[in-house]
Amino acid sequence: MSVFLFTLGGFMDQARIQSVLLKSTNKLSLSEDEMIDLFEIRGLSFIDRTLFLDFLKSHNYFDVTDYRRIYGVINDNYIGVTDKDLMDAKDFNDSLTDILFGFTRIFEEKLRTCFAQVIAQKDKYFLDDINNYKPIYVQIYNDIQEKYNMTEDYILHFKNRGQKVPVWAIIKALSFNEIESCLKGFIDNSLVKDILMKTMNSNHQSRTLEHIKFVHAIRKTRNICAHFDRLLGQEIVLPNIDNLTATYQKSFFGVIYILCEYYLTSTQKTNLLFSIKNVIDMYPNILGKFVDHNNFLTELQKFRLYLSANAI
Repeated sequence: MSVFLFTLGGFMDQARIQSVLLKSTNKLSLSEDEMIDLFEIRGLSFIDRTLFLDFLKSHNYFDVTDYRRIYGVINDNYIGVTDKDLMDAKDFNDSLTDILFGFTRIFEEKLRTCFAQVIAQKDKYFLDDINNYKPIYVQIYNDIQEKYNMTEDYILHFKNRGQKVPVWAIIKALSFNEIESCLKGFIDNSLVKDILMKTMNSNHQSRTLEHIKFVHAIRKTRNICAHFDRLLGQEIVLPNIDNLTATYQKSFFGVIYILCEYYLTSTQKTNLLFSIKNVIDMYPNILGKFVDHNNFLTELQKFRLYLSANAI
């Protein structure tokens, strides 16, 4: 006797159900229709099946399913969750990452600039001296040497003239990951502190090396934003810089707080906080459905207090 599952798309027989589940279990590629089938098998309710199908055609299926966490979905049981919930969560997330990505770029550009300035003042051949690196970070020295062999125009400009490639050109060629590795790898901690402090705004400056951890937090945040990943409820390890940073539990709200207090200008801070608040205010309905995944709602409440304290 055949077994059928009634869905909004009609009856789905047992063979079709098993085929979809088997492909999903084996991580095989699913067609858009099979993705819809799988969501229905797992209990997702549909408000607009056609709209959600179009949504899946332009969004990675596994990225979309990742938002089940913020709704408290356990064992792929989507009972109580709708297609609109998933689409709204993705839109909410993308709105946040669009904003944050721009401000992580501001941080990175300033860090690179200050890095080049401090190193150049220290010694224009500093990056070429292996003795300036901790033994376990000798690889970053090797990576830097490879930059001299690059074919980028701003490198060749000097090499073709028989000139030494200047510090600023090498630092321009370093990836954000390599910049972070340099900061961790330099033996001279006072130099690292000078770079970090020069990057900070004039209101709150700190010479603690804890700020190196913030460089990592910014890099992780930027990568999440650049790759359209889920930021909501994502764990991001934060440095213990002051009493307030210690209260944030590994969230992007803590990243925003440190950016605003230590690195952005007053105008940039205001723009960032207003932009984030406007996005939060646009999605009151889905926020009411979220669970406190990785303390997301708890962190949101703390962040609202921070907004109020800044008259935002």
